[in-house]
Amino acid sequence: MSLEEMVALLRCSRKYGSLCDETLLRITKWAMGGSSSTKQALKRAKRKLHQISGAYITPANQRRIDGLLDSLAPDAPGEEIWALCRGILGFHASTRERLPYMRETYREIFDGATTILDLACGLNPFALPWMNLPAGARYTPVDMDCGLVGKIKRLLRVLGRADTAQCVDLLSSPPTESYDLILLLKALPCLERQERGASLHLLTKLRAPRIVVSFPNRSLGGHRRGMEAGYSRFMQGLVKDMTSVKDMTSVKDMTSVKDMTLVKAFSTPSEVFFILTFS
Repeated sequence: MSLEEMVALLRCSRKYGSLCDETLLRITKWAMGGSSSTKQALKRAKRKLHQISGAYITPANQRRIDGLLDSLAPDAPGEEIWALCRGILGFHASTRERLPYMRETYREIFDGATTILDLACGLNPFALPWMNLPAGARYTPVDMDCGLVGKIKRLLRVLGRADTAQCVDLLSSPPTESYDLILLLKALPCLERQERGASLHLLTKLRAPRIVVSFPNRSLGGHRRGMEAGYSRFMQGLVKDMTSVKDMTSVKDMTSVKDMTLVKAFSTPSEVFFILTFS
């Protein structure tokens, strides 16, 4: 089976067919490169795709989200929209864990930013009613799941916001535009599972004076296993690696990497946050 044929087979999959073509192509190349047979390559590709997408939101919940959006009247009152968004946030493992602490969390991290890039956003855009963004703020959510991005586009229309949502594979096409704030909420572990060193590769390409990174405090099964301490060490190592980057051409228009500072870390029972600034 050729590379193109295997990608086409995955594109027809109920679980993975909505992922962007760049993601399917990249994972398929990886799977075929370390396999001795087509069957093994397909199995490896599906396992990796499950690790990076399928474990977090099910196709059934994707359909439920569409149903809820379909049921929303064009002139629905604000409280009805808030209730719908809260319900939808509960369908995604990452945002479900954040629900009890949303107001406090967003108050800590936004700090008046007017251009925000939310990478590997999942269903985080459905928390927009709780973000308290300034009037006219431009919020750009990005995810590799084009089906999910379609739902986010519908939400943005309901909220009267610009259609800024993008379906992009971050490891194939890192963003190049400048923003006041970039969010990477629970995203780096997933990127590292796809490609070792992906966090450093991505962070050195981002253009923002402030980047907020977060990690889960516990596994999907509810186990802690020293995760906060482990991710704290990971971030300390990442900051050290970034400050030693010699080739500055990849961070053009961004303040020098040597001036990066890990200015703040805070945590909730389900998540630990790190705020990086470039000054």
